[in-house]
Amino acid sequence: MILSNLFSRCSFVYSLCFLAFTIPLYIKLNSVAIIIAAAFGLGYFIFHREEWKAKKKNYAPLLLFGGLYFGVIMGLLNSSNAPPALFDLEQKLSWLIFPFIFFLGPKVEPKDLAPILLAFTASVVAVSFYAFFLDSGFIAGRFYLGNLEWKDPRIPVSRIYLGLYTTCTLCFALCYSLFIKKISKPVLYGTLMILALALLNTFAKAAIGAFFVCLLYLLYVSLAKYRKIYLIFLALLAVAFMLFIVFSENSIKSKAVGLLNGFMIETTSRNILVVNSFNERVVVHWKCAWKTLMTGNYWLFGVGRGDSQELLDNCYLSIVGESSRSYVDMHFNSHNQYFTTWINYGLVFLLLLIYQFVFFICQFHKIGFYAGVCLSLSAMIGCLTESVFETQKGLVFYAFFQVLFISCFFEKREKIFAP
Repeated sequence: MILSNLFSRCSFVYSLCFLAFTIPLYIKLNSVAIIIAAAFGLGYFIFHREEWKAKKKNYAPLLLFGGLYFGVIMGLLNSSNAPPALFDLEQKLSWLIFPFIFFLGPKVEPKDLAPILLAFTASVVAVSFYAFFLDSGFIAGRFYLGNLEWKDPRIPVSRIYLGLYTTCTLCFALCYSLFIKKISKPVLYGTLMILALALLNTFAKAAIGAFFVCLLYLLYVSLAKYRKIYLIFLALLAVAFMLFIVFSENSIKSKAVGLLNGFMIETTSRNILVVNSFNERVVVHWKCAWKTLMTGNYWLFGVGRGDSQELLDNCYLSIVGESSRSYVDMHFNSHNQYFTTWINYGLVFLLLLIYQFVFFICQFHKIGFYAGVCLSLSAMIGCLTESVFETQKGLVFYAFFQVLFISCFFEKREKIFAP
C-alpha cells in the first residue's frame, strides 16, 4: 500500500514538473530528473496494473520516435568507426525513454499541463533573467541586446537553445492568453515582456524567425477560429516593439544589417573560419554535406554515424585550407538537422523525421491544441540552421514536450479549448 501510494499519478506529475524545470539547467541535473520520472512511470506500471490496463494506450510516439532510434542503430551498423556511433546510440536514448515513460505511466490529463509548463517557464525566465546581468547581457551591457556569447560557461545552456526554449515559452504563454480566463493578465503580460527581451538578448536568428512564424499562425487561428481581436493587438504591439529595438539600437541594427549583407556577426573566439560571415560558414557546412551525400550511394543509405564526421572534416579542409586547420579540428556537423540525419542514417530516416513533424502539426491543429503546433514549427525551423537533436539540450526538450502533449490529447476527436 505504501509503495502504491508512492508511485501514484500525482507523484508522476510532480516528477514531470521537476523534469521540465531542469531542461534549461545543467545536463547532469536533467539526467537525474529523467531517471526519477522513469522510476515513477515504471513504479506506476508495477503497482497499478489494473488502472494501467484500463488506460487507453497511445502508440504513435513509440512508433515514430522508435523508428528514429532504429535509424540510430542503422547508423551504427553502417559505420566502420564504432566509437562515435556507440556514443550516438547512448545520446539518442531520449527517442525511446520518453515514449516509454508516458506509455508505462498514468494518463496525463490536460489540467496537469499547467504546473508542468509553469515549471518550465519559471526555469527559462530565471536563466534568461540571470543572463541579463552578464557583462554581455541586456542590463550589464548598457541595454544592448543580442550580445550573448555563443556558449557562456556562466549559464547552463547555449544561446541557441535558450532562444528555442524562449520562443516556445512565448508561444505557450500566448496560447494561454487565448483560452485561460483565470490567469492574471498583468502577470501574463509581464512574463511576455521578459520573454520577448530574453529572446532578443539571445539573438538566436532561427528562434526569432520561428517566433514570427508561430505568431502569424496564432494570428490566423485568432482571426479565423476564435476572433480574439485583443491577441491581434498584442501581436502587433510585439512586432512594433521588436522593430523599434532593431532600428533604434546600433548594436542590433548593425548585426541585422550584417546578417543581410554578409558581414561578420558572430564574435566568439571559436568562430575563426576565414570566410566573412556566419551565413557563409553555414553554406560551407551545407555544401560539404551535400557533396558527401552525392558521393556513391550515400544519398540513399547514408554514410553511417561513425564515418560521417571524417568525410565532412576532409571537405572542410579542402575549402578552407591548411591555414585554418584549427577550424577543421573543431569537428563541426552540418549545422542542419535534416542534412545530419540524412548523412548519418539515410534517406528513409530523413523522410521519417520530416513526417513526424507534419504528423504532430496536423494532429494538434485538428484538435485545436495550438501550443503543440508552435512546438513543432519552432523545432522544424530550428533544425534548418542547427542540428538540434544532436545534443541533449535539444533532443530532451523536443521529445519530452512532444510526447507529453500528444499523450494528453490523442483521444480527442473534436476541437478543444487548450493552451
